[in-house]
Amino acid sequence: MASSWQNVGHQMNAMFLPGTNITDTGRKFRAKHGHDGRGSAAGTKAYKFGEFAVDVLDVGGNRAVATHHEAKWLIDTGTRHFDQNSLVALENAIIDSLTRPGAELPIQFHIDSTRPPGSKATADVVPTIVNGQVTGYTITIHCVP
Repeated sequence: MASSWQNVGHQMNAMFLPGTNITDTGRKFRAKHGHDGRGSAAGTKAYKFGEFAVDVLDVGGNRAVATHHEAKWLIDTGTRHFDQNSLVALENAIIDSLTRPGAELPIQFHIDSTRPPGSKATADVVPTIVNGQVTGYTITIHCVP
């Protein structure tokens, strides 16, 4: 799955670039998951990391996860294969980033595919703080090759 993770990492980085890209991602995120990311608005559902990556197209019409990798991706990003605490931290950072209309926070994703076989994926979520304010995130996903 590492090559799929690498592909998703590149695509997610593009979706979270400041400017038009992240504004478009944020608009689509809020339409799907509500303004709080928790599905509180009618017709929206709570955000889950794996699902958004297969559902939403970037500003250029590209998908983060190729159609032929969707099933494996959804399995690998679920709690059975991804550390629960890491997944919650990852999802909270993305929610924080994309629920700020017009002021979305950039995120830089890194993929580290050195976890031993059979290990759960983990994520290190590091906020960028300037003058006491979170201005973005760096997320490193550690996964099995």
